[in-house]
Amino acid sequence: MHRDHTLAGEPTVSPVVLPELGPAAPRTEAVRPVSALDEVPVTISVVAGRARLTMGAVERLEPGSIVELDRLPEDAAEVFVNGVLAATGDVVVVDGVLAARIGEFRTGRR
Repeated sequence: MHRDHTLAGEPTVSPVVLPELGPAAPRTEAVRPVSALDEVPVTISVVAGRARLTMGAVERLEPGSIVELDRLPEDAAEVFVNGVLAATGDVVVVDGVLAARIGEFRTGRR
């Protein structure tokens, strides 16, 4: 229905005529398999711990300062995928660089 307003402000209602729809066009694009997601880049972040400081404490940080984190060395680190917690794991050193060994998935995947 279509509404027109008269000069007095009272709406009048008149039917709207829609054109007939024909058959749907055949789908020409192929449905992409889930494996197409294999090429989507994501960002992985590994968090070994967190600290809460005041701005004053942050301003006083200097080279050599120590910031105490909220975890013990044996506690698992959190592994985030695009900012979403996906797993926990251990921080390890592989060929001289830090890495994460996945321990448990949080997404129910495994």
